[in-house]
Amino acid sequence: MESLNSILFFYEMKFPGRLPPLLLTVGLLTVYGLTLAPGLTWAHRGADGGDLIAAAATGGVPHPTGYPTYLLLARLFQFLPVGTLAFRTNLLSALAAALAAALVYGLVKRASQNTLAAVLSGLAFGLSPLLWSQAVITEVYALHAFFVALILYLSLREPGPDPALGLSFGLAMGNHVTSIFLLPLVFAAPNRSSLLRRLAWTGAGLLTYLALPLRALTNPPVNWGNPVTLKNFLWLATGQLYRDELLALTRSALAARLQSAAALLRDQFGLAGLALSLLGLIFYFRRSRLHRNTIWIAAVFFVFATVYSTDDSYLYLLPLVLSFVRGKNRCRRAIKRWRGCSVSSRSPTSSRWPRPTSRAWTPPTMPAPNSSGKWSWRKCQPTPSSSPKATRPFSPCGISITP
Repeated sequence: MESLNSILFFYEMKFPGRLPPLLLTVGLLTVYGLTLAPGLTWAHRGADGGDLIAAAATGGVPHPTGYPTYLLLARLFQFLPVGTLAFRTNLLSALAAALAAALVYGLVKRASQNTLAAVLSGLAFGLSPLLWSQAVITEVYALHAFFVALILYLSLREPGPDPALGLSFGLAMGNHVTSIFLLPLVFAAPNRSSLLRRLAWTGAGLLTYLALPLRALTNPPVNWGNPVTLKNFLWLATGQLYRDELLALTRSALAARLQSAAALLRDQFGLAGLALSLLGLIFYFRRSRLHRNTIWIAAVFFVFATVYSTDDSYLYLLPLVLSFVRGKNRCRRAIKRWRGCSVSSRSPTSSRWPRPTSRAWTPPTMPAPNSSGKWSWRKCQPTPSSSPKATRPFSPCGISITP
């Protein structure tokens, strides 16, 4: 206990201000850079990568829901004078994941005033296999995790930063429509004028959707839905193509998904870490905005990931991983304060986390559910597309085809 207090004192004295999150971000960027896909890959459910890269590069429109925020940011990264076009686009995911972990640091630091706990929480989230797998490929989920963490962080500031919160929400909607679940965090305004400001800035962020019809007017080679009319635009932006995937699971398939989701979360933190997270979120509940918002994010994304019957819906558990990191820190602090003892958690550098050994791409393997509904750490072949969606659990893995 004395040695732990010494470490905490050292961090508080030697790393004031913004240095710890900066070091955390740089360290994670280094790890992601060592494991970044060198080009286009379908690993880790990255089958949409080619569509997104081509649409960003040619001024096109990708598959629903169009992802205009992602397209605009990806195009900026494609101007970087390094590597292939796909490699440059992959860098966007790496930066977004690292910044999301830095925001987790900020959340924990704000709640606990403990620099070491905040750094460890940021590392736990940044090196969680689910986030890591999305940080090394072209996909929208790392950026989605960043926006979830950013909106959660901004929603706790007093007085509320109305322009930043509203704009972030609008841009988040332009990246992934499931950001609509964050609406209670954004519009829980203290007064009417604050609410109106947030609405106005949300509208400003949603203007990114104007890029879709403008791109379609140029007749690009990638042009899903040709959204030049209102009907076509709504078809694209609202994801009508995928509406049949909602609530399409049978009762037995739903039970299998619940088991698989629990096993996936266990493999992110270990059984002890998962237990601490649940204790912190539920049993050590505290009437604070941070705790309420964290529980809301965990609950709503867990339900959506479970009932949405696509093969890659487990990726919607990423915000849940963020919430569990926060819950685990809350439980550690509560147990330490109330019982006078420290609780050790699984180190993110244990053997269950993949370690890069060279600059060659060694992507982290993702957990995959086997026939018993549990997740195992292995690469595997994709599930045949002919399997009925009403009976399948989470998809076994990303297609294991690499460049």
